[in-house]
Amino acid sequence: MRKIKIELTAVFLINVLIAAYIPPAYAGKEAAAALSPAININSPFIQNSLSVIAQDPQKLDDCGLGLEELSLAERSRLIVARCENGDYRLLSVDFEKRKFDYQQHIKEVAAINDALNRIIGEKSGLRGFKDKSGFLKAAIATRLSIIENYSVHLSEYGNVMFNQIKSGIAMSGDDELLVALERLCDPSREWFSGMLSDKAAAAIFETSPDIILTWGCSTQCDHCNGASIIRITSFPWPWIEELSRQFEDLSVMLFRNDFFRDYYDPVFHKDAYDVMEKFYITELNTSGFAPGSVAENALKRSKDRFGIVKISIAPSAWMRKIGTENYIRYLLNVINLAEGARKILGFKV
Repeated sequence: MRKIKIELTAVFLINVLIAAYIPPAYAGKEAAAALSPAININSPFIQNSLSVIAQDPQKLDDCGLGLEELSLAERSRLIVARCENGDYRLLSVDFEKRKFDYQQHIKEVAAINDALNRIIGEKSGLRGFKDKSGFLKAAIATRLSIIENYSVHLSEYGNVMFNQIKSGIAMSGDDELLVALERLCDPSREWFSGMLSDKAAAAIFETSPDIILTWGCSTQCDHCNGASIIRITSFPWPWIEELSRQFEDLSVMLFRNDFFRDYYDPVFHKDAYDVMEKFYITELNTSGFAPGSVAENALKRSKDRFGIVKISIAPSAWMRKIGTENYIRYLLNVINLAEGARKILGFKV
């Protein structure tokens, strides 16, 4: 069985103890508020609710469970089920969440992309959908909004294709709408402006062909001196492909960012696993991640691809937000996924 090596730093253990025993008053009002009780994801109520939803996603409201507690996979199944019944509310994307709840934002977008890819991939002609045309129009509108809010501008060709689809939604039949949705879910790289069209950028990479996959940090670790902003920007996937073609020795900078936790390309549906596969990265540094997150999904995929992956888990301010008990539980979840048992193979001081 493939194994993934986990390392917990001594700094992590020290910070767990500090967070557990220092009174909230010493941390100020904002930190004290962040230490309020968090949802216990392992409570019998939530676990029973999740098991019910896994069998029948439509029963979410009956369980009284919030949408944010669903895993990426569970949310994706729920989106499919609701869209089949003519409810497209979960296809809407709140882009403001990128500013204050990035992890939840990328999980929601990834669930939408996963759901749409599954629906398209079934090639069933959308049989069983209550309103085929209504679903296709709602799905197309969602993908158009994701592309509009992408960090890379459309090229001249991309603008033509984008506007052609956008203007033709109202007048197109179901077959044409399905073709348009397929194009939007897997757009050509030619739709987007290239990075190396700027000669200055090309000159920089000639001397130092290393890329930082995520700018900013969603956790704001206490021990980090990087002074990163809390808003995250992921290095666009088409630019990674473009640079890979240009520079044979292109590499990824593993420090100064937590790409395993934060990386997600919303247009091309790429996460940390895709980066690891492209650059064959087998050593990671992360502040940890929640069950059901984009990062957990990447870890599950990497287990079957790589022989040994060493993960160093460091402490973070995220621990204060969810509480020490839940933070430790989340880390044990990572260990269980990686090892298949509550056993740490590597310990680094």
